[in-house]
Amino acid sequence: MALGAALLLAGCGPASNDSTSAPSTPNNTATSANTVTATTAAPTSVPAPATTVASTTAAPGTDTDRPAGSWNPCDTPDSALASAGLNVSSEQPISNPGFPTEKSCKWKTADNALEFYVTAYGKPVDELRQTGKYVDFSSVTVAGRKSQQFRAAQDTHKLGCYIAVPASFGGDILLLASRIWNPQGGTDGFNSCDDAQRIANTLVNHIP
Repeated sequence: MALGAALLLAGCGPASNDSTSAPSTPNNTATSANTVTATTAAPTSVPAPATTVASTTAAPGTDTDRPAGSWNPCDTPDSALASAGLNVSSEQPISNPGFPTEKSCKWKTADNALEFYVTAYGKPVDELRQTGKYVDFSSVTVAGRKSQQFRAAQDTHKLGCYIAVPASFGGDILLLASRIWNPQGGTDGFNSCDDAQRIANTLVNHIP
């Protein structure tokens, strides 16, 4: 579902609708974010959990208040993506007109059960915590890096889970794992935060 994208960027921010979208920075737009069709959306200028992180457009803004990162998640090596269980051919760049230097990318797993978003969010994830749109914050360690895990408040089915990993260029990298909504299967048989950590542990070594 497009939920993952919605969650990913709810301004880069999360969208609503029981789906998770790629994190979106506030005022960030993820190409598939803000679509809550049982997928995870990208955060608003930050990750957009449950219906956020996927193809969506964020409110206009300027790059002057965000560090310009030169890293593009879509440049992640194919070998690393395959090792993480992602389908290399499913790669989809996500743009945010308001913040052109903020890059996002999403992939699907080989079984098409999950969408995974990565956003080069140019600010600390604490900015998202202050919006009240994200909940269940906890500290986790991913590939040796102290990170933060959280969900989109609107993601009532817990389809998506965000992990914010500190980046060398400043700010955080937002990773969002979003299960594609299956009305028949409900939320049984999976934990999106386990999905997020599993994939992140493989990809984080390719994040600056």
